[in-house]
Amino acid sequence: MPNNQKIYFAQRGKDGPIKIGLSINPKKRIEELKTGSSERLRILYTKPGTIKEEHLFHKLFENYRIDREWFEPAPEILAYIDNLCRRIPKPSEDDILWSPKDLAQFLNVKLGTIYSWLSRKRPLPPYIKIEGSTRWRESVVRRWVEIKEQQKKESNFEV
Repeated sequence: MPNNQKIYFAQRGKDGPIKIGLSINPKKRIEELKTGSSERLRILYTKPGTIKEEHLFHKLFENYRIDREWFEPAPEILAYIDNLCRRIPKPSEDDILWSPKDLAQFLNVKLGTIYSWLSRKRPLPPYIKIEGSTRWRESVVRRWVEIKEQQKKESNFEV
């Protein structure tokens, strides 16, 4: 039996929380969720998926969970969605996984800074947990840095 479900990322308002859900018809589901709220709910991205994949996204962004399927609009989540929207290659099985030490070297900060940012839930590239160890996919980190640099350029731009 073919899977016709889609994982969707939707955001309430311009800067509101992000919902990561699964539905056969995301547009219809968003309409259902709009009931009882004055803020517009818009779909940011959809992709074919399974409940297992949806749960992986929930686990990936666990640090930003507000309630069940709702997450803070953290730069890491928005960067990940941006990657999906721009068709940046998704992390593959052979993508290099970085340790906190590798990330610290790449970002040119002390290793203790990485651990401090993790404990304080400071903006970091999306990471995964493997048997209790925190790891970053190289391709995701590089894209996250590109987005941060672009955001910095745009914020420094004067008219």
